Amino acid sequence: MDLFDAIEKRHSYRGGFKDMPIPREDLRRIVEAGLKAPFGKNQQTTIFVIIDDHDLLSEIRGMHAKNEDMQQAQAMIACVVDKQPEPVYEEFLGWETPINDIRSYDRLPANAQRYLARIEERLYPSLFFY
Repeated sequence: MDLFDAIEKRHSYRGGFKDMPIPREDLRRIVEAGLKAPFGKNQQTTIFVIIDDHDLLSEIRGMHAKNEDMQQAQAMIACVVDKQPEPVYEEFLGWETPINDIRSYDRLPANAQRYLARIEERLYPSLFFY
């Protein structure tokens, strides 16, 4: 399925949840997708916390007794946001070789590869708390 098909066919589900555990790997994939989303000014201000511990879920449900979705959820993903993140400024060496015709990563100049590797590190951190 391509991107536009996925966008066109998406829908919101408003029914109840099944009473079955959600595999941890599925929760991780959801979090990884959220971490791949763009961040404003590339400031990694969001941490996702997977919650699937029964006792902790019960405690959270008690905070919102009228929220039917929360009462049924077998797991939750909390989104923790830093409203005043420290700016990140880094300098990188440039490259003189034109790259507009390069179509593969391994043909990029070494400094361009280092630059892209750092961007990838900043965009896709692997932070999971259990």
